[in-house]
Amino acid sequence: MACCIHNKGICGDKCCDGTILPETDCGHKFIELPTIISPTVENSVAHPPKWLYVWTDLNTNTPHLSNTFPPWYRNPLYPENYPRVLVYDEYNRLIDDTGTKIDKQQEYKFRQKAIANVIKQEQYKKITEAKVEEKTKQKRLKYLQSKWSKTGIISKEMKQLLAEQVAKKQVTIAMTEEQVVQAWGKPKSYIEEISDGKKKLRYNQGQIILVDKLVKSVKID
Repeated sequence: MACCIHNKGICGDKCCDGTILPETDCGHKFIELPTIISPTVENSVAHPPKWLYVWTDLNTNTPHLSNTFPPWYRNPLYPENYPRVLVYDEYNRLIDDTGTKIDKQQEYKFRQKAIANVIKQEQYKKITEAKVEEKTKQKRLKYLQSKWSKTGIISKEMKQLLAEQVAKKQVTIAMTEEQVVQAWGKPKSYIEEISDGKKKLRYNQGQIILVDKLVKSVKID
């Protein structure tokens, strides 16, 4: 049973422990797996391990490769005549083979780990999608702010984006004085009136210049 679990799976044209790949090895030498590289994500959100599940349909003899496990994988509720499943980790190492008999406790651990991986993948997807959405909104807000600085018009869309910034305790240009207070609270030191409708708000985080009760600039200390 070369290149099975005891040999740490297939790595290229050899077993992962260096053993030469024979003509017959666990019945799955025909499968060529691509190298999987985990993408980097902003703010160091780690990509969870992605397992690859391989099995062959017993009726059509069609091979299947999936990132999610089939329902019968290490499931005691299914009979043993369901297709054998080979499981590879993100480094293309064979880490489980349902054709290999193991005790019930080990089977349970493998299935629970598979379930946990699926949950982590879903959470990772939600986090990355939220980051992409946030980046898109920030880009859109900057564009609307650049238009506001020329026209002085605050659209409904811009008001919504500014309100979302307030909810995140962030302060940016074009906010009203009321929104600044909602985001950062009352000024920590004092409010200094300046001529021509200008006002300076001083906070521990920095200072804000308002013109006609709208934020014109933000300086973070």
